[in-house]
Amino acid sequence: MRKFLQHLIEQDRSLQICAALGDALHLEQALAQARPDLAIVDVGLPGMGGIKVVKLLRQARPELSVLVLSAHNEVFYVEAARRAGVDGYLMKEHAFEWLHLAIDFLRRRLGFFALSAMPGA
Repeated sequence: MRKFLQHLIEQDRSLQICAALGDALHLEQALAQARPDLAIVDVGLPGMGGIKVVKLLRQARPELSVLVLSAHNEVFYVEAARRAGVDGYLMKEHAFEWLHLAIDFLRRRLGFFALSAMPGA
């Protein structure tokens, strides 16, 4: 998924990838080396998990916009992400269609929450 996202982001010349981490082990080092405007975090990130990463990002860089990518459509995950301080929540299945729109919304300091329709809805 990370390589796919990098490819999508690299298509927009106004965006630059500062770091692409497969886990949270090097998060502090990456934040020390770069001043990103936006972090895209997988809620299922190996190690400490995406929600804890969001909390750390909020403590280290309160001004940073944070978009969570998730395979989880359940309200529990969305609410946990909101409580952690995310600015956006995007289902992985919609990343190809909506990632650039989500980034654009977050760059303008607007929230972006895109979920799949709930079964039976």
